[in-house]
Amino acid sequence: MSNFREFLAKLWKDERGMMVGLVGVVAVAGWGLALASMGGSGDLEEKLLAAEADLTVTKAELSKASDEIAAAREVQQGVQEATAGLVDMARQLESDRGELAALTLKIDAANARLGTLRAEAKEHQDFVADAAPSYRTTTRARVRAAPTTESKEVAMVPAGTPLVVLESVEDGVWYRVGHVGFMHRDLLTPASSA
Repeated sequence: MSNFREFLAKLWKDERGMMVGLVGVVAVAGWGLALASMGGSGDLEEKLLAAEADLTVTKAELSKASDEIAAAREVQQGVQEATAGLVDMARQLESDRGELAALTLKIDAANARLGTLRAEAKEHQDFVADAAPSYRTTTRARVRAAPTTESKEVAMVPAGTPLVVLESVEDGVWYRVGHVGFMHRDLLTPASSA
């Protein structure tokens, strides 16, 4: 009997063996039933009953092993899917890191350019402040987009507002004030005389 159990245990080790083992167990059971029907001794009947009981236990163990294999396959499939998901996430993370590095370089370049532009603007502002005469408005005055009274008004300046005149145009009748627009000369007076 122990040889029979060892034989079954060896067959259960793989799925194909389980199927072959099941067929073998059924064949052994059939053989035992045939011997019993031929009128074997009582000892043989006891062995046959014991073999039938072993067969029932073996069938239950085989069914349990089959269920465990199916469950293990589901777990293995879940692990494979999770692993594939993690691999995809790692690839996306690496791609995002590359994009972030490229953006960081662009931001650094933009900050460097901004620093240069600020320095140039400061130099220009200092130059204009030093080079251009300073004026104040004599009354509340309009700043025009072009050196004519018909042009669009771009700003209204209160009386006494200090302004930097960059140039005179139209034979000195109009002054260009800052980078804003133009004012008529009658609305301005040199800051030193104010």
